[in-house]
Amino acid sequence: MTAPSTTLLCQYRYDPLDRLLHQAQPDTPVHQRFYCKRRLATEIHGAMQQSIIQHDDTLLAQQQREGNALDTTLLATDLQRSVLHTLKKGTQPRPIAYSPYGHRPAPSGLLSLLGFNGERPDPVTGCYLLGNGYRAFNPVLMRFNSPDSWSPFGKGGFNAYTYCGGDPLNRTDTTGHSWFNVFLKKVIQTMPYTADDHDIHHIINKLTTTATKNNINTVETLPPELAHIAEERLIGFATLHESNKINKAHSKINHLLEAPEFVGKSERLEELTAKVDKRIKILEYLKKHTDMTRNNLTGISIENRALEHSNLKKRLYESRPPSYGSLFPNTKLPTSSIRDIRS
Repeated sequence: MTAPSTTLLCQYRYDPLDRLLHQAQPDTPVHQRFYCKRRLATEIHGAMQQSIIQHDDTLLAQQQREGNALDTTLLATDLQRSVLHTLKKGTQPRPIAYSPYGHRPAPSGLLSLLGFNGERPDPVTGCYLLGNGYRAFNPVLMRFNSPDSWSPFGKGGFNAYTYCGGDPLNRTDTTGHSWFNVFLKKVIQTMPYTADDHDIHHIINKLTTTATKNNINTVETLPPELAHIAEERLIGFATLHESNKINKAHSKINHLLEAPEFVGKSERLEELTAKVDKRIKILEYLKKHTDMTRNNLTGISIENRALEHSNLKKRLYESRPPSYGSLFPNTKLPTSSIRDIRS
């Protein structure tokens, strides 16, 4: 028996960060991808270069260059970054339609490099390679083609193939691993981008956990007025959760400060204080959002927690300067009289 013949349709190559970098089809120029942080920025296909112009997570335009010819297309998107209209100079806007799971009818055509949820569709299969190539989502089957490595016992959930927990209207998935609610994404977008990716994902995880624990309903699409209320509830619950954790940590720190010296005491104090620092940082990002929603009570609560922690850090600095001086560079130095006594 002879083995059935196989046909190579496409080859995929990845960089050390597991991002799709190179895509080659027989008898066609290679697709090369270039990224800015976690987003696709430029794709080169033979002599044609396509670049995405965006501000933070908002798609603005697509620029195509081939030789000396330059063509710019404006993009209109929804909250989930799905490209809904394209506009070129001297032409009428061209709409793009999707099913709830991102399937695009053939007559709609591919009018931009990016499509559903701002993701690049694979030119061979039509699937969306989420996580910059980690896992293929099939909009026709409405599920992933391969199981999630985080399933079934991790954050991926029991169903290793499901997309957005069966709710693509209120949820989005950019990594191929886990989803988060659209209004949570809106909260993240209003926060300052001085945080690194790890901090942002940490905040997203906190907000998602809070939404789940407090039964914030996202089964159906939320109208703007209800989404706004859900946001405020979510921020309030998240603030309360973080504040309770900070209170417990402060109690442990105060208890350790009064306790006799023992081996590892300084390290334990440093560990607890560093954890509170992270929680204070999350609260400060949440406060930026409460300032916009004018939720003064939440903002005042966050300010009180930050002030309380600052005073505790100052107390630690004064009582244990060799161990804490480098950790708290923003804490005010002791007065000259205290320095004289120590010297």
